Formats: sequence, C-alpha cells, structure tokens
Amino acid sequence: MHSVSYDTIVRHFTEERIAERYSFLEKKMNDFIEASGNEGIAECNPDILQHVVMDYFADIYRLKNFHFIDKVNIVKITAYTVTWIIRRKPIVLIKTLSEDNDKDIFLNERFCISLIVNEVLYKDSEVPLNKEQMESVDEYIDLFLYYLMYRQCDPQSIELAMSSFLTGRITSK
Repeated sequence: MHSVSYDTIVRHFTEERIAERYSFLEKKMNDFIEASGNEGIAECNPDILQHVVMDYFADIYRLKNFHFIDKVNIVKITAYTVTWIIRRKPIVLIKTLSEDNDKDIFLNERFCISLIVNEVLYKDSEVPLNKEQMESVDEYIDLFLYYLMYRQCDPQSIELAMSSFLTGRITSK
C-alpha cells in the first residue's frame, strides 16, 4: 500500500475538517479520562493524537479512492478511528496509582469501546432495554472490549462487529 502525503490529505479533506476531527477526539478522550476517574493519571498526548487523525484520514482517502465511495458511513469512520487509536495509543499514563493494572494499561481500548457504544451502537437509540437484553448487551460489550485488548484489530473486523450488532438490533424489534 502506498503512502499518502500530508499535502494530499489536506487538499482532499481540508485543514478545517482535519482540525474538527482532532478536536472531536481530543474532547471525547478528555471527557473519558475525567469520567473514568483518571485525571492526573492519564492524558491525551497531542502529538500521538495528531498521528491517529492523519493515519485515519490517509486510510479514508485510500478507501474512498479504491472503492469509489463519496461519503463514508459512521460505522466505517468509527472502525478506522478505533483501529488507529489502538495502534497509536494516544491516551498515555503519566502516573500509575491503581493496583488494577488492566484498567491502567487498557485505557485506549476502554475509550474505544465507549466511543463505539456512544457514537454507533446506541447513538440514536430510544428503545429501552429490559434486564435480559441489557445483560446480553453487557456481555457483547465485554467481549468486544476483550477483542480490542487482546486480538489483532483491523478496521474490517471492527466494522463487521458493529454492523452485526446493529443488524441484531433491527431484527430483534
């Protein structure tokens, strides 16, 4: 696969759009760090996040050109974003306080699962879940998190997992 130059990406997507994506992810990461009680323990590294964003846009550029896609859907956007977050790991520890190392060392994966749930799986959901359904969803999310933590992640498998979940939601109504 050939590399795509920074200039090509900026010409195609614009600096404004790239900056918007960066700001969106930075805010989401900072909100996650705060909500998970990791302020002062972890932070979003701006240089690494910039690489995540540029790698994401390079992949989207190649995807659009190869498959002649005009507009990329939210599932693909999230799958490529998650892939690069897991590869680059922009949420970095600045201090280790917890004895539960899994929570400390897997902050990027935990952030990704929260992004997947909030931006794709339940973004527009108005249908309440009963207890049995919620247990099933929790089990699915735990399995998805395990996959992100311990398996080789690529955008296609992440996309498939999200699409399968969404299909299950549609067919179970």
